[in-house]
Amino acid sequence: MSDVSDALKLIADELADAKAPCVTSSFQAECVVLVHMLRELAPGIPVLFLDTVHHFPQTIAYRDELASRWGLYLVTLRATKPAPGLWQQDTKACCGKHKVEPLFGALANYDV
Repeated sequence: MSDVSDALKLIADELADAKAPCVTSSFQAECVVLVHMLRELAPGIPVLFLDTVHHFPQTIAYRDELASRWGLYLVTLRATKPAPGLWQQDTKACCGKHKVEPLFGALANYDV
């Protein structure tokens, strides 16, 4: 088996018993490869994106381009009350507010 075949089999095995799967993606190189593979096996899988309010505009444009081109079910997660620049005062609080809270809140709705 090729590495790609092995990866697709692993993904299929993980999805086999899933009732509510999702994938997270930052739309960086590794994530895009995973999303590309997943859409072959589960085309409507929710793709969770953490909008930390600190992304480069190019990252958002790339995310939107791929979501449109691939027909992704994109779910953008964001803090209830974002605090741009919080990372300059307290990186732990910033990650908690902009990453941990929105992600863990959303993941409660998924099983894989």
